[in-house]
Amino acid sequence: MAVKIPIDQFVTDFEPPSLSPDGRYALLLARQRDVPEVWGQYQDRMIHEFAVRNKNSRSVSQIMEYFLSDLTTGKTTSLLGAPIAWESYASVWAPDSQSVVVSGTYLPLDVDNTVERQAREKAAYIAEVKVPSKTVITITDKPLRVLSWAGNTNRILVGSHNWRNTSLAVEAYERTGKEWNRVAIAHDDRQPVEVSLTEDMNTPPRIFVSDPQTGKRSLLLDLNPQFAELQFGRETAIHWKATNGYEIQGGLYFPVDYTPGRRYPLIIQTHAFRADRFWIDGPWSSAFAAQPLAGRGFVVLQIGDAKNPEDYDDYLLNYKRTPNEAPFEMASYEGAIDNLDKMGLIDRSRVGIIGFSRTVYHVKYALTHSKYRFTAATLADGIDGGYFEYESLPEIKDTDEALNGGVPFGRSLELWLQNAPGFNLDRVDCPVRVEAYGLPSVLEGWEWFVGLSRLQKAVDFILLSHGTHTLVRPWDRMISQQGNVDWFSFWLQGKEDSEVSKRNQYDRWHRLRDSKMSR
Repeated sequence: MAVKIPIDQFVTDFEPPSLSPDGRYALLLARQRDVPEVWGQYQDRMIHEFAVRNKNSRSVSQIMEYFLSDLTTGKTTSLLGAPIAWESYASVWAPDSQSVVVSGTYLPLDVDNTVERQAREKAAYIAEVKVPSKTVITITDKPLRVLSWAGNTNRILVGSHNWRNTSLAVEAYERTGKEWNRVAIAHDDRQPVEVSLTEDMNTPPRIFVSDPQTGKRSLLLDLNPQFAELQFGRETAIHWKATNGYEIQGGLYFPVDYTPGRRYPLIIQTHAFRADRFWIDGPWSSAFAAQPLAGRGFVVLQIGDAKNPEDYDDYLLNYKRTPNEAPFEMASYEGAIDNLDKMGLIDRSRVGIIGFSRTVYHVKYALTHSKYRFTAATLADGIDGGYFEYESLPEIKDTDEALNGGVPFGRSLELWLQNAPGFNLDRVDCPVRVEAYGLPSVLEGWEWFVGLSRLQKAVDFILLSHGTHTLVRPWDRMISQQGNVDWFSFWLQGKEDSEVSKRNQYDRWHRLRDSKMSR
């Protein structure tokens, strides 16, 4: 039975609720809209900066907090009233559902003891929280992540971690009365077998089982045996200097028929990269189609974040949700083109780019503000920092104001005229494919479709009426992903699929090309 959980904060679908064993409670991770000013006293730089910057704002921050929902009453409240350290969250429920252990959480600063308060300002903890009383028992302030509750015992296992949730150096803690203490790992703490998922950029995921005692490892399940009959383009991790000096990382897919010394057309896929995942499409099933494009003879670059953690933190603090956000991202695209050109891999006169979700705004900014030329672009289901979006979708107004430097009226109107891509459509010089998933998405893409049409520029509009943000239904994915393979093949390679069912598509694109050439 589905249960609605009321919550005023922003809950991401990347971290699903953690349900207690008895089904009564759900633990949620949510991004805080109103970062309390007192949180600025934590010595975590990011939390401090957001507490200062987001004062009196209802916009969603990057700072997360644990929330507890009682599914019997429908009431959702903050678990601790304190933030979570960046990317160190994890939780496990006690077998009796009477408490939950959370890691990476700061503790509230409402204590009178000066020494205790200073300790809470400095460190995030692993702590047990009783429910529903919310009594807190600290376990350790080591930078560890809780892994599991050891069966029906009073022991938990914790381990060191990185942002990919890879755990090492396992430790055990045991509760005696009201205290937790580190203990030796008991034989019963370990599972009789360990099950692991193994994959990397060029190795499809497979499930293995291993004996912790002997270390013997055996294949349990090959999830995609049919892949042995397919040929994939090789992917490699690369990094490069953006034109603003920051070092950026990403994944480079080579064409299936790659020949050294030959220059290929390039497709830039924006928005997320991981070196430990086998991604056929890229990180998302909406618009991205890395391996199919590689099969058509494209070099495909999946762009990630700043390579160095301190640079990424600097981006989140000083660039994200400011007028500098889009220029920062544009610099990463420009630096990538320069780097791949210098490597002799690409023909920089044939560069396509795909924006999805947040990066639709970044790509629109690049199309209207970059001196680098793009041959074709796709904009799939995302914000654009534009005036029509601002007026028609009030829930995005705080974001649009932050990106453009104020409200689109009075003195700050000039900033909108300079920054907002929609006010600079005359600078767009390549065919644009707009993809809208669901009717609200139409409002995000409408300004560009109408504006470019009015300027007699090449623009195509695709509406998936029931499409979800991350496309799931096979037909929706076929229209988006195969459509983009066809779109970029047409504009960057001059190639068309001979399938009869696509005749209307190519007739439409021919008309766009003819009108573009006649201008």
